Amino acid sequence: AMSVAWTAAFGLLLFMQQAMGLFGYLSPEESLIWYLTSLALFGIIRLLLLMLFKRP
Repeated sequence: AMSVAWTAAFGLLLFMQQAMGLFGYLSPEESLIWYLTSLALFGIIRLLLLMLFKRP
């Protein structure tokens, strides 16, 4: 579920890039690296928060 929401948000970002000319300096490879890195960091932060608030 987390990756689906993240993919949808990143898809919107790519649409903005194409439609409005934002982030024109990013190549497709750099966009993929950005997507995978941000997804991994988001997952790590989510797991850390779950561990933090799970403690009594």
